[in-house]
Amino acid sequence: MEASVRSAAEAYLAAEVAVHPALVVLKVDGGELVASPERTGADDVGKVGSILVLHTGTTAVAHVQWAGRAGWLTLLKESGAWIVISDVSSATVGSCTPEDMAAAVKACWVEYCGANRTCDGPRMAEVFHPLCRLTYTGQDGALVLKPQDEFVQMVADRYTLPLHAPYAHLRDDPRVAAADSLLSTSFAAPDVCMVVLKVGHPPMLWTDVLTCARLGGERWWIVAKSSCSEPLLADEAK
Repeated sequence: MEASVRSAAEAYLAAEVAVHPALVVLKVDGGELVASPERTGADDVGKVGSILVLHTGTTAVAHVQWAGRAGWLTLLKESGAWIVISDVSSATVGSCTPEDMAAAVKACWVEYCGANRTCDGPRMAEVFHPLCRLTYTGQDGALVLKPQDEFVQMVADRYTLPLHAPYAHLRDDPRVAAADSLLSTSFAAPDVCMVVLKVGHPPMLWTDVLTCARLGGERWWIVAKSSCSEPLLADEAK
């Protein structure tokens, strides 16, 4: 599985495959997040480093380095083939500090997971960047994309939605919060990192890959999010 993800990432970097229509390329430059019309490294083929494939085999991330940039590719499996759905990079060089890591983790674990746990849409909008999307592979193998405003509204309406309404009695069940976990934090540059965590609302426990960027010099935002899921208390519907 890892080999096929690496092959797809390398083909993307070498421009051997057309970019997917839903691809988003985001570049952090001078503390600003810029949406680019073309893949990163058009004149400089990057090198794929580490690969992480999530347990469902439909979501993966690849750490990539170019001559003057570094970042993360997120890949989803669509109709059986791996495609790059987000490309986030930074030209910033240097090493991240413990303070950098703590701030990025706080944005994801305290703010993002906190907003998710309390179904607080406005609070989610304070960490989920306006250019960010939720993307995942649906059960039919097709790609699903939700823009920021739709995702934020989904957070606010969680237990009125058909999927979750039968589980509203479990909203404050301690077993649900206990399933949340922070799995890893990996930096490509001092202002771009990948956070992997689990967060649940019955009947689903999601594993999220969150590409994060520090903008304006100090504030961390989630700028790309992809997920896969597994059951959580699915047999306790009312």
